[in-house]
Amino acid sequence: MMWGMKTFIPNFVYGLIDLKHYYDVHEHLKDKFQEEYQYGLESFLYTIYLLLKDNALAARKDIQASSGFLRRAYSIWDTKQQLIERLIGLYNAISDKSEYKITNQDIEIVIDDLTLPEERNKIWLSSMGPQYPVFECDDKVIVDYVAIYEVLRTKLHFRGETDDFKGHYFEAVVKSRLKKEGITLWKCQEQLKHQDGTSKEIDISFIVGESLFIGELKSHMRSLAYINGEKKSLDFRQSLLENALKEADQKALWLRKHRSGANYSIPSTVTRIIPFVVSSFVEYIWSKDENLWLTDEIPRICSAKECELLYSKDVAGAIGNKSYVVKLD
Repeated sequence: MMWGMKTFIPNFVYGLIDLKHYYDVHEHLKDKFQEEYQYGLESFLYTIYLLLKDNALAARKDIQASSGFLRRAYSIWDTKQQLIERLIGLYNAISDKSEYKITNQDIEIVIDDLTLPEERNKIWLSSMGPQYPVFECDDKVIVDYVAIYEVLRTKLHFRGETDDFKGHYFEAVVKSRLKKEGITLWKCQEQLKHQDGTSKEIDISFIVGESLFIGELKSHMRSLAYINGEKKSLDFRQSLLENALKEADQKALWLRKHRSGANYSIPSTVTRIIPFVVSSFVEYIWSKDENLWLTDEIPRICSAKECELLYSKDVAGAIGNKSYVVKLD
């Protein structure tokens, strides 16, 4: 890219941010988000959207503003109130077409939270921040659009720090999410007992046609070393996920041997069991090996959002007779 006679190399790279996908993946955290920040996940993401949309609209109207943004990726405002009023006006102009409804106060609260305070907070390694895309400088207010990516990446750091999110809490929110989608569940958060004295706990399960899906739910926090991409940490997390798959496989084999028990009975219409894992994070899948994938698009270590997609005869059909599928007698 040429600006005058000099080659311009920015210190950032433009990219698309799918805020709808971000919301879908993290929707099950919205209650914890509200508790942590005292405003909603929808309000947070919609305000981010308004910040980006306002800048895009300005760039379309003014080529000089557009070239300036390409150089710097920030905008300058006389006051924070001017910025807030601009975003409120933009929201009011498009709110009739919006799927999500927020208030003017929501926008103001989110912008306040995204503004660098006079008294600096501690920098927490778990959140890589805090990050503040809005800050004051020489009696002006600046919006740093590059910082928005880091805010999105780290805003949900609390999910790895709160003990109650682990275990039963994660199981409960996934169960609630599936029910909300109209999915009929089989056994969830229940210890299945057989007359021979053995038992297995089923975190989540549902039946699609002749297939019984059983999900092993895991909420392993991500360490700083993992976020930094250190190989030892990446290998350790991979081993955790591989063990989770083994747990799911073992439960499927147990159910094949114990088709009915003291407090359960697999319907006679079910001919196979499909074990999988649900993680509270979108996990990196390290191989295209068949054992790690349900379909070409959905991994066997899936997110809560992807778990919803499994309730489909098309998905069950696409899985076919892969090696991890357990056939019932």
